[in-house]
Amino acid sequence: MGTKTEASQGLLVLAVHFNNQSLVKTLLQDHKWPFKYPFGKTDLLPSPWQVAVEAGNLEVVKLLLEAMTDETVLPPHIRNRAESPLTRAFTERCAVHAAAHGGNIDVAQEVLTQLRDCTFIVAPMETLIPVRYTSEEHKYKFATRNWEVHKYVCDWVEATVFDYRFVVLHCWLGNVEMVRNLLDAGADVDGSVWDKQVPLAVAARACHVEVVKLLLERGANPSSSEYMLGYPLMAAAAGGSLAIVRMLLDHGAIADLRECSTLRYAVKNEHTAMVKLLFERFAPVEPDTITMAFQSARENGLESMIDLLRDLEPRLG
Repeated sequence: MGTKTEASQGLLVLAVHFNNQSLVKTLLQDHKWPFKYPFGKTDLLPSPWQVAVEAGNLEVVKLLLEAMTDETVLPPHIRNRAESPLTRAFTERCAVHAAAHGGNIDVAQEVLTQLRDCTFIVAPMETLIPVRYTSEEHKYKFATRNWEVHKYVCDWVEATVFDYRFVVLHCWLGNVEMVRNLLDAGADVDGSVWDKQVPLAVAARACHVEVVKLLLERGANPSSSEYMLGYPLMAAAAGGSLAIVRMLLDHGAIADLRECSTLRYAVKNEHTAMVKLLFERFAPVEPDTITMAFQSARENGLESMIDLLRDLEPRLG
């Protein structure tokens, strides 16, 4: 059972989502608010502010903004919390992220313009620039599929439209058109040199065939090494995509089967066709490589792979 706080927060979230302005007004005017401020969130529910922006309910957005600036609405102890720098920063981040998620350029422009014109909200914009796609906190924050919204939000937060981190993010999410637009705008197809985030490896690990195809068509290096995921071929094997492994090999991907984990992943995933393909493309296979494959199969108790390797071994030399 939820607490009274969660129940009241849930009621406000529902009222905001369904654009029930009269109920929102009633809840905002209740000085016995069981929750901290209209921009807060519980462990179970999103912020009412986020819901309002993402749903594009602009009148409700205005009500929430007014609630933060109207001294007659918020009691002092709640207003003090609402005026804190942390709350201001959260308010802006939430609005930008929600506008991106909504994917509607008109809503994004209207909401962000309202924020810019609100003298209450003054948090620095540099806190909004996205970080590595692997960060759970930021992973989906800029995941809009609308290119116009992407450009507008980037301009608003003073971020580079074709930042390689956007390419990495959308490769991970499989948004092929966003990847195409980012590359057209000037993003480096091989990602960042200094921290080795390679879009091709990211797309391969996430098994996004069309994204991998696009990156290869744009000249991505099929043998580049990724800081976290290894070579694209290794990432594809880990993801279990035979189509991507074949595509990478067809584009000249190279790998040392004994040293890298490509073959290990194929064996561990019990992917018979992938194991056969790797042995076929990298023939003749060294005895040490075959031994490593057997060891991997035994360590994981994979009888099917042991039988396959025994069958293939006489033909691998």
